[in-house]
Amino acid sequence: MKKCKLDLLILLSSKGAISEAVPVSTSALSSELGGTAEGASQQTVSRWVSELEDDDYVERSGKLVRIAAKGRQKICEIADAAKESLAGKTARASDAGCEIKGKVTSGFREGKYYIALPEYKKQLTSKLGFVPFAGTLNIKLSRTTDIECIRKLKTSKGIQTDEFVRDGRSFGRSKCFKVVVNGKVDGALIFPARSHYGDEVVEVIAPVSLREKLRLKDGSEISLQTR
Repeated sequence: MKKCKLDLLILLSSKGAISEAVPVSTSALSSELGGTAEGASQQTVSRWVSELEDDDYVERSGKLVRIAAKGRQKICEIADAAKESLAGKTARASDAGCEIKGKVTSGFREGKYYIALPEYKKQLTSKLGFVPFAGTLNIKLSRTTDIECIRKLKTSKGIQTDEFVRDGRSFGRSKCFKVVVNGKVDGALIFPARSHYGDEVVEVIAPVSLREKLRLKDGSEISLQTR
């Protein structure tokens, strides 16, 4: 994508078009882009909007514009690259190399639904090298060092899945890091782009039910070693 249209996409995002359809004026957009995109006349900006629509980056209805799934993915890629650059963290989980300890806790029980979605399951299987069990194990962290490790991982590149649309609903991206659970089972930390949890609770997936395989219950201590 040319930088001029990328500038326009970012500007639309800043106006809230990434989450809902917003009214836009090509003359106003032209004025705001004047300092960043050479030759951004009203006619040119109007053409850029049309081209973004043709390329499925935005959706239009009259004067309302909303960034489409493809456009949101592009914005996320830009945001991730910016985070990595600012933090100086471009390593994968194997480079981050940390051990995380916590206790098993119950979650919102949404993991089973999301992991079982064919589009999601196919990507995870291909990128992680195992077919994920339909469900996630939630781990509550309390040590500052563990929480800091999670924050560092979140600024690293990781193994990423792509956003997809199913039955008219958009499902966001996720970032994964391979781990060994309790020194016995290969699995992966998974960070959905849209999560109910902060840095103190993490989700783990594996090819088996970790609760059954490791005989875990709420309050059981657990360790994760990134690899």
